[in-house]
Amino acid sequence: MTVAGLERAKQRAIEAPETAFMNDTENPKDWNHISAQLEVKISEEKFKKWVRKYQDLLEELQYMNEDSEHSKWFYVSTFGFNIVEPYFKSNKKAENTNDTKE
Repeated sequence: MTVAGLERAKQRAIEAPETAFMNDTENPKDWNHISAQLEVKISEEKFKKWVRKYQDLLEELQYMNEDSEHSKWFYVSTFGFNIVEPYFKSNKKAENTNDTKE
């Protein structure tokens, strides 16, 4: 299911209009698109708690659906799962500091 979802997200990005990825500002918080990748080292319990809050946020987004002349379609895809080791080098430092904080 995850791999199929990633393939679908890839296809949707390829098919998106060029304007979907243009920015008027350098501040990602003001963009009309979102893309993020991060790796965190936390307990499974904390991750599940965060997932519940994130699911609530996605539900809020769905309830915002509207059909007006100014409405545009947006595609949102989310994946989060356990990994064996981090890919991003910056997380190796964070891994050591997080161990002492828990």
